[in-house]
Amino acid sequence: MDLYIDKENTLSFIDSREDELYIDCEKLLKKQLDVKFNFPKEDLQADPKLMKWFQKNFTQGVSKSMIYFDTGFPEKPLKPESTNTFNIDQLSSVYLLDDKDVPIFKVNGNIMIGGVGEEINTLQNLFFNQRDYLFDKTWKIGSNSFQKWSDLEPFSLPLTDILIVDPYVLCSQADCHNNLLPFLKSLVKCTKAKIDIVIYTNKEKCIDYNIIAPVLKTTVKNITGTNPNLTIVTYTDRRGVPSRGEHDRTILMNYKRIKSGDTFNYFKSDGSIQTKGRELQYLSLARRENHELAKELINDLQGNVDFFKRNHTNINGDKKSNFLNFN
Repeated sequence: MDLYIDKENTLSFIDSREDELYIDCEKLLKKQLDVKFNFPKEDLQADPKLMKWFQKNFTQGVSKSMIYFDTGFPEKPLKPESTNTFNIDQLSSVYLLDDKDVPIFKVNGNIMIGGVGEEINTLQNLFFNQRDYLFDKTWKIGSNSFQKWSDLEPFSLPLTDILIVDPYVLCSQADCHNNLLPFLKSLVKCTKAKIDIVIYTNKEKCIDYNIIAPVLKTTVKNITGTNPNLTIVTYTDRRGVPSRGEHDRTILMNYKRIKSGDTFNYFKSDGSIQTKGRELQYLSLARRENHELAKELINDLQGNVDFFKRNHTNINGDKKSNFLNFN
């Protein structure tokens, strides 16, 4: 994952070293993120504070992180439509920028962004607000902290895309109403922009697209204010038929990945638990290993999508995604 950071934000971050999370955020930059400074390297020599901090953190003990200077991205001044041309890596990057229009992008909720003085508060989202160097958070299903899907709303992060992989997530209208729809509400809670949703599921266990699409789109629009794009990719998992199926249950977004056990259909209409699974896990893509595994998932699914495209089958809907290519 990339971090784009302006000079004033870098100086502001250095000045926040009294914050209890500062050391962890500094370690995040040093060990996990590729840091792209939006100023020339010569500015280090011109500012003793910058030079001292840089030498301490980026001249030794850096693990796999790449350092870039004079990146100049995104183009200034920011405009509401700036993110329309971002690729998926840029849509999954963190931005610490000195620009008057940063608040507009924070409201849109499609990229993780912070202004001058907001560096720690922005980066801590990658730790799921745990105020510690942690890249995962796990809930026991039915515990005091997770009795309904809305309990997860405080952990909503900016996003442009949701990729859902589960063979049974669309198996019945009742399960969708009790689980998928309220879960989506919690995932898009802080987003006020158009998003792309792709569901990869078992064709034999899937509600017809024309039935579920209006319900799902309306549910998301009521939160974001904009109709999402929805694509449903199905595979056939029958004996004797080549399968492109995925067994693991997972949801991928711009900054996090969610893993489940046997299903995402946890709750009945009365709120009681129907799953035999125990836990739900959120994984931050700020951890380099998590990010690489997410890319592998996308590459594998793209191979399946390409197979279906060649055979002109199994893909229904808007066919729009920043993760997968449907063209």
